[in-house]
Amino acid sequence: MSQDEIDYAREIISDCRSLLAYSIPATLFTMGCFYVFGCLQQLHGATPSVRTFIGVLPMFGATNLTLQLLRVARLKARLQDAAAAARETSDVLTTA
Repeated sequence: MSQDEIDYAREIISDCRSLLAYSIPATLFTMGCFYVFGCLQQLHGATPSVRTFIGVLPMFGATNLTLQLLRVARLKARLQDAAAAARETSDVLTTA
């Protein structure tokens, strides 16, 4: 990897590790919960319909987004190894 690619990957990983990045899935999950619980509250004991559980879709999406952010955040160790390997390669090339 070139130094520009390593810098770009480092920036992406730091963005995914930011606590602010997790506010988007948290908001989606909360909106889904409000929709489901709001529909259940309006039923007053009646049988829930499919409309009641439409709010589960953003909840699944938020869970998926959170897992993808965590997957990218775990790449930090691999990026450090790749940066070290790139430095070793560039050192070998400059001494030759």
